[in-house]
Amino acid sequence: MRFTIRDVLWLTVLVGFGLSWWSDRIALRQTDLERADAEAKVDFLLSVLRQDGYDVEAPQGSKGPISVPSHNQIVAERDEGHIVPPTRFDRQ
Repeated sequence: MRFTIRDVLWLTVLVGFGLSWWSDRIALRQTDLERADAEAKVDFLLSVLRQDGYDVEAPQGSKGPISVPSHNQIVAERDEGHIVPPTRFDRQ
């Protein structure tokens, strides 16, 4: 069996496309896993805040990276009424 240079070039192109597709699929899967992990962390943090008596409204349909707000942003959110501190403390 003999192969021409053209056959080897086509095989190289085919392998290149296959490797590119495989690499892209791995990157997409990793991104999906990171997004699911971030959403689980947000759900956990919101549940902890609600258990502590805070009335927290999560933005619906928010997209993009999750960032930790600064102290000034938290104070501004509290002053605007988005974060309501509990009226009584059960802890001693």
